[in-house]
Amino acid sequence: MPTQPNTQPPAGPDQGGAPQQENQNQDVYDIFVSQGILMLSKLKIKITKSPEMVAQTMVMIVKKVVMECEKQGIKLPIEVLLHGSKEILIALIQQSGIEFSEADVKTIVGNMIGLYLDGEVKAGRMTPEEVSALGQQAKQSMGGGEGGPPTGGQPAGPAPQQQPPPTPQPGGGLLGGMK
Repeated sequence: MPTQPNTQPPAGPDQGGAPQQENQNQDVYDIFVSQGILMLSKLKIKITKSPEMVAQTMVMIVKKVVMECEKQGIKLPIEVLLHGSKEILIALIQQSGIEFSEADVKTIVGNMIGLYLDGEVKAGRMTPEEVSALGQQAKQSMGGGEGGPPTGGQPAGPAPQQQPPPTPQPGGGLLGGMK
C-alpha cells in the first residue's frame, strides 16, 4: 500500500525541481489552508479592527490546525505555514468585512510571526539563531510578493513599494503551537 499522498506527475511544465516533493508540499499546503479556512468559518469571535486581535485569532487558528495535522501524522514545513497563513489571513480579513490599512496588515503579520516564534523558543523547539533565520524568511514570504494581503476584500494585485513587516522578536507572533 503506497504511503505517498500524491504520486502522479505534476500538471504543467516541469520546473526542474523534485516534482514528488513539490506535490507533497502542495498536498499539505492544501490541507493546512482548507482546515484553517474551515476553522475560520466556524469562528464564534467577532473580529474587530484591532490588528492585535486579528493576529491572536490567526495564531489560535494555526495552533489548532497544526495540532490536528500532527495528530494525523502530517508534518507541516515552515514554508507551508508561512504561505498558508497568508492565505488564511486574507480569508479572515475578507470575512471580517473590515477595511485594514496597509500599516494594519503589516502590524498583523509582524505580530503573528512574533507570537509564533516566541512560542517556539519558549517551548524549546527553536533556538534564537533559528528564529533569526526564520524571521528573515517570514518577512520575505509574508510581506513581499504581490502586494501582500488585501486591505478589506479588495483583490490582491501589484502594490507600490512596501516595507516588509517588522523583524519578529522573541516575545512578540505567527502561527504558534507547532510541535
